[in-house]
Amino acid sequence: PYEPWKAFVYKDFELNTLLIDMDMGGIKLVGGVRGFTTPESSSDDYAYGTGFKGALELTVVPNITVQAVALFGKTPEGEGSHRYWFADAKLLLKSGIPIIPGVIGLNGFGGGAYYNMELVTDLPEFSPSEADEDPEEGAAWDLLDDIPATLSSLRYSPYKPTTGDVIGVKATIVLGTHPNAATANLDLTLD
Repeated sequence: PYEPWKAFVYKDFELNTLLIDMDMGGIKLVGGVRGFTTPESSSDDYAYGTGFKGALELTVVPNITVQAVALFGKTPEGEGSHRYWFADAKLLLKSGIPIIPGVIGLNGFGGGAYYNMELVTDLPEFSPSEADEDPEEGAAWDLLDDIPATLSSLRYSPYKPTTGDVIGVKATIVLGTHPNAATANLDLTLD
């Protein structure tokens, strides 16, 4: 007898990207998760292998923004293959907490951790045209597209020492002119 349900056979399923963009009036949530596979000799000379990266930005209008990013991966198979990860989070306060009222305020803080990764010494280049842009606008989308990018603008690559593992933590404070940090602001990160 003819069995039509046997004509269809499941072969494979792959989910590469999952995005979220919600606006519920006073609360906005933007972000997503993206899988990746890089060749052993990728264009930036770092073999990230396979893994996934997630980034979220939660804004409670009008004053609070919480950002988070995490990366989990495994370097290409072979000698020296290892797992690695990093996680980063930051809380930003639009009006800030005055340290010296009318002069400087604390506009946020954050922290992170990483495992079997090392700092890439190439710092991002600054261009004057970027100075006028809101540095936080679209941050979650941008972080998904750039595998090594973190919230602190530092970049990490997979690294496995010959013995043991590498574990690191970092802390960040965000300072700015008070009451309006748009005039000048500064992120200080201790790694």
